[in-house]
Amino acid sequence: MGWHPIGNPFILLVNVAALEFNGDNFATAVDGDLIESVLYKWVKGNSATFTTDVGGDTDTIEAVAAELDTASLPTELNAEFTANGLPLTSPTVEVVSTGSDWRIHDGDTFYDVTYNGNSFKINQKPISTKR
Repeated sequence: MGWHPIGNPFILLVNVAALEFNGDNFATAVDGDLIESVLYKWVKGNSATFTTDVGGDTDTIEAVAAELDTASLPTELNAEFTANGLPLTSPTVEVVSTGSDWRIHDGDTFYDVTYNGNSFKINQKPISTKR
């Protein structure tokens, strides 16, 4: 559930570069943070946020966190994505803060992963060109 990138939502081909926003062309409006360069739609459905203890074993939980710190996706965490209806196709891991925060990129989506010492919280986000 949430906002997801959709590309060009127009029925007919539209030259987006020719659009103007408050008198600025598309590129200038994006650079000036007047608009996002990626268009979105609201998608209803199951929440793309879940929490997991990847089996509940303290050693396993700590091993998963340690493997994420090497920018690798642990098998146990990958299985949790699938179990929650979010199978990953070509994931890459980015370490945001060693030992506690990571970002998993998978196609047009990324997932913020946060570790609180007992479990992992996963929040799905659409990729935007603005950070």
